[in-house]
Amino acid sequence: MKKIVLLLFIAVLFSNIANAEIEITGFESEKYNLGDSIELEGYIRDIEGFATLEINSNCGNVSKMVHLSTVKDGDEFDVTVPAKESMLGGCNFKINLKDDETNVLETSDSESFSVTKELRVEGETNVLSQKPGEQVIVKGVIRKENGIRVESGSVALTLNNKVYASGLSNGAFSYTFNLPSDIGSGIRTVEIKARDLEGNEGRGNVEFKVLSVPEGLGIELDKDSYKPKDRVLATVYLNDQSGKNIEGSSTVQLEDPEGNEELSRVADNGNDFEIFLSSVALPGTWILEAQNNDLKIDKKFYVEEVKDKEVRLEGDKLSIINTGNVKFEDPIQIDLVNENGEEYTVIKKTSLKPNQTIVVDLKGEVPWGAYDVSVGGSLITGNV
Repeated sequence: MKKIVLLLFIAVLFSNIANAEIEITGFESEKYNLGDSIELEGYIRDIEGFATLEINSNCGNVSKMVHLSTVKDGDEFDVTVPAKESMLGGCNFKINLKDDETNVLETSDSESFSVTKELRVEGETNVLSQKPGEQVIVKGVIRKENGIRVESGSVALTLNNKVYASGLSNGAFSYTFNLPSDIGSGIRTVEIKARDLEGNEGRGNVEFKVLSVPEGLGIELDKDSYKPKDRVLATVYLNDQSGKNIEGSSTVQLEDPEGNEELSRVADNGNDFEIFLSSVALPGTWILEAQNNDLKIDKKFYVEEVKDKEVRLEGDKLSIINTGNVKFEDPIQIDLVNENGEEYTVIKKTSLKPNQTIVVDLKGEVPWGAYDVSVGGSLITGNV
């Protein structure tokens, strides 16, 4: 008789296990952010009496009970689980239906879902490029992974290593940057960091271009003073608002001390160029002028006075050339010594302009013969 009762009990138990049913009717398999509510709905069927409903979250290798209640046949369940940091990553819910002896009558697994703390940062600027001293507006929206706007939080915007704060209104933010008048040209990046009240965070950035605005011209020379036949090394700079050279070219003119144009050319901004002074470059102040549209600048340098001559003896003709850059008006003394040691001195008045030559016919000045000729210390040997 006892065996019959035991067998009947086991049969009833297995009948409850075989017939118990857990049906999940409401669950969205998607990404959730920290603080989001995860809804799990369903019902229980085909159980006798009461049973225990146990729901566990399985995230990675961590299983944690999130719900425990007593149910009976036909009961519905509606469980809300807040997404927590311990659930970051991939998860699912495991639902167990247990009897009074904690025997599992039925089990069911939800679809997989994930929990993240990443926010989506969507930003833009009101302009693609802007001049120094003007405004750039950076605005955007902060969203959760499911696309829903963040209700509240804060945004930090970083430009040129300075951080600016903005609040969120219905997930939207806006900040107006007043660009410094001396901000450097080129691409500028605004880094955007967002954080909500639940600890979710996101990053993004927007870019805009700062235009180069010509502010002034500059000329650099390798020296302040030169001699005839020297090389002048010059550089023209077209500076923008930050002092940075703007690529391109400028026109250059060179005037001598008398206002005569000695050179006119185009020079690449920022690149060295050479000017070679002639052997008769006038002494005094020279002006190198650069121009680019409405901007103009000049740079002065000084050419030193050089007083010099060159002596040549060709047969009985003595040529004296003014190789300096000033008028040569000094008397020229010519000393001659013949083979017998007889000395002769010839003095000629001169008025030689730069590069001008005077020729002295020596055979009209001394007797015929071979002479050592000296002009201002320069010794020349020849026949007269």
